[in-house]
Amino acid sequence: MRVEVSVIILTKNEAGCIGAVLEMVFRQEFDGDYEVIIIDSGSLDATLEIARRYPAKVVKIKPEEFSHSQTRNLGVKLSKGEYVVFLTADAIPASNAWLKNLVQPLKQNPEIAASYSRQIPKKGCYPPEARDILAGAGLIPRLKFINPEDPEQVEYFKNNPWKYIAFSNVSAVYRKNLLEQHPFRQDLAAVEDQEWAYRLIKTGKLIRYEPLSSVYHSHNDTFRKLYSRHYRYGYSFKEFIRERARGTFYYFIKVTVYETILDYLFLCTYALGASKKIFWIFKLPLFRIIKNYAFYRGFKNGR
Repeated sequence: MRVEVSVIILTKNEAGCIGAVLEMVFRQEFDGDYEVIIIDSGSLDATLEIARRYPAKVVKIKPEEFSHSQTRNLGVKLSKGEYVVFLTADAIPASNAWLKNLVQPLKQNPEIAASYSRQIPKKGCYPPEARDILAGAGLIPRLKFINPEDPEQVEYFKNNPWKYIAFSNVSAVYRKNLLEQHPFRQDLAAVEDQEWAYRLIKTGKLIRYEPLSSVYHSHNDTFRKLYSRHYRYGYSFKEFIRERARGTFYYFIKVTVYETILDYLFLCTYALGASKKIFWIFKLPLFRIIKNYAFYRGFKNGR
């Protein structure tokens, strides 16, 4: 049997979500054959018990062997498909057409290296987290690319990389041959997906945002987890983006004030009870300070 697509899901203690995710993955209306590979790095809850109820291949690794990039590179080696899909264990496909719509752009255009899905905040998502997600979740498809033979485009990309590299392994598909030629950087603690997009766009490849493929996904992190996550983001971005502005205290203050104002405007329209909105009136500035300060410190401390 020829496998067209390999769906790879990384898990660790995901019993609360993995059943809903796999239920939707195996409901997909897809013309070709696809396999599902679960790579688990030491779950102590019912994750594996739930996963084994579905026709997925389960691979177990030691917790110390896990990293976002290294484990995904392992998934590529284990896969049989022409296309490789990464789906996080808490991202629930929003429809039976999630997979078909995600892969279709690569079938239609050989210059597209990868495409990624629209994310929809889950019910109860914290307001500032929901605003961040929705800001990058428009309804219009986008192609991101430059002509590497055009010095002006190359220079613009170099000076404005953030406009190009929004991309996410929360739900994304790649051409397997390109992942084999250009594996994820294994020295990064995070943002391996955006670093990959950065490298491939520089070579003239196209990255597509495909809103017809969508998943429900969001985090309600504690402040400690919020700081840790965004510190890793900042530190990892500094590994390949040489921009001075985001490593300055002035930029941290400017972006925090600006985003807090947008958060308050968003809160007015967000579906939330009155008591919770009052709570968030006081919590929004603290959320933004922690998130942006973590990124600033990580970026400043990066190599």
